[in-house]
Amino acid sequence: MINSVKRIIVAAHYKGARFIESQGIVVHGVLAELHNEHVGTHDEAEHRTHERCIEKEKFSHQICHELKRILELSPSHTEVILVAEPKMLGLLREDMEKELAHVTVYKALHVDPARLSLKDIEAKIFE
Repeated sequence: MINSVKRIIVAAHYKGARFIESQGIVVHGVLAELHNEHVGTHDEAEHRTHERCIEKEKFSHQICHELKRILELSPSHTEVILVAEPKMLGLLREDMEKELAHVTVYKALHVDPARLSLKDIEAKIFE
């Protein structure tokens, strides 16, 4: 039955990530949050762009490690939903292929979840 499927929603952008529990088509709440400790301030625009790419890559690795930890603690969660801006979504997919190949990605949405509430995320995923 679809309503019994437990999923972890990873809502990520370059500054932070939320790991949200859902069951069926209902979002239950935030299990964990990460803040990107690699975000810095840079003076030159070109340097800033290069540094931001590196920061996103490092943070994507950190998100995958946290997701792995959560899934190990909650083996009843059988699927993952990714919600992220396009660049971060690509990085997450790449890291998951390497470190979490056994995990099923139920759905992936390329939207920036930075300012989305849990209800907004639920609506976007299950519309």
